[in-house]
Amino acid sequence: MLCATALALAACGDEAEEADDRAAVRISFNVEAYVDAAASTTRVLERVRQQNESVLFALHAADITITRRKLVDVDLAHLRKEPVTVVDESGITRSAIRLRYHFAALGDAPRALAEKGVLGLGALHTVDPAQAEIVRAACTANGVHERKADLWTVFDASLERCAAAIAREQAAIGEARKALAHPECEIVSREFERLYVPVAVRLAARERADGGPASIDPPALRLRIPKSQGQNRAYLPSLPGMEDEPGEDEEQDDEELLKEDRPVYFGPPPPQRDNGWIPSATSRYIQPNFAVLYFTVASLILLLVGGRKRAWRRKK
Repeated sequence: MLCATALALAACGDEAEEADDRAAVRISFNVEAYVDAAASTTRVLERVRQQNESVLFALHAADITITRRKLVDVDLAHLRKEPVTVVDESGITRSAIRLRYHFAALGDAPRALAEKGVLGLGALHTVDPAQAEIVRAACTANGVHERKADLWTVFDASLERCAAAIAREQAAIGEARKALAHPECEIVSREFERLYVPVAVRLAARERADGGPASIDPPALRLRIPKSQGQNRAYLPSLPGMEDEPGEDEEQDDEELLKEDRPVYFGPPPPQRDNGWIPSATSRYIQPNFAVLYFTVASLILLLVGGRKRAWRRKK
């Protein structure tokens, strides 16, 4: 009995220590991509969705939890499209579109990372099969699973070799851009065909109305990465392609955006219906309407009974 009590107290102590070592945060980052000017809306949304998803593996590896239900869905209303001109080395030009998308979600992170406030990572810009082996070798564990999986789902920008590859490519693009006559609306071919995009992930600590730290609720979506995959991680330093500090307007916009993503994840849990199902705008499932179901079954039974009666009368 004493042993069981001691084990229970030790377990409670471990849970309390883990909770104290984590902080509730607002997670946000900007992604940028280039597509052909004639790209369809479906193609554009898929491209941005894949880039969003390519950032998430490194966040999970850093033990950062995202509690948003639909992690990588893209809202067309929050997508900016800017026309740009691609200039190659010979001076030939063509039209393209620059896509900018702002991602925001609630979650929790190790307190040390939350206090740091920013995590330099990267997103996968292209999924061209011709470049897949280069990306897998630099930015994945490159095992059996990684070779079978979609590249953007196993992309890990926090690996040292991946961080080095992102930095090298960004430096080469920066050097090539010096030759542009109108850099505000022109890009070089290497920029359009780039493999990676530097991403600055912002971690803004959240507080209660009384100024205390917000509770972490729920921790259900935390993905633990095995220690063998957590070795040799080096987060990127600040690169020229990374965003400046967000202003107050952007932070307020994030809060308004997150209010639309109910239920609330901080504070008391939302009320549930008797069957435990919580309606929300982000749910992919629709609760069955049992009244309609019962009416349909009863109608079918009546039709069958009526049909048998008519057949029996004909026989008589």
